[in-house]
Amino acid sequence: MIPRRWWPPVIWLGAILTATSLPSSVLPDARVRFADKGVHFFMYGGLGLLLARAMHNPPRTTRFRVILAAFLLVAAIGGLDEWHQRYIQGRSTEFADWMADSLGGLIGALIWVAGDRLKAFRA
Repeated sequence: MIPRRWWPPVIWLGAILTATSLPSSVLPDARVRFADKGVHFFMYGGLGLLLARAMHNPPRTTRFRVILAAFLLVAAIGGLDEWHQRYIQGRSTEFADWMADSLGGLIGALIWVAGDRLKAFRA
């Protein structure tokens, strides 16, 4: 593990938790149906990408393990965040939000691994 690689995902997670702790009264009204699912997908996709980057440490880790670990960690964090939102005024817990979080984390990790493979191929 390289400690400096962990700062970006920690900061990104802090931003996610700060945003999801805001009551609905201070959030903009989304006029597009399911727009919040896209926000969940991209926020947790960024987290998945940053976690995959932080966890990658060859030869100790394989790309498959990095993807799996990032996905499981993002899914767990997303589930805890959805549970946490039950206690925030005007917010709710939705299974579809958790699915968007998890899928975003998986895609983010896959994007990072694809970029890493491309970088290794060019070298």
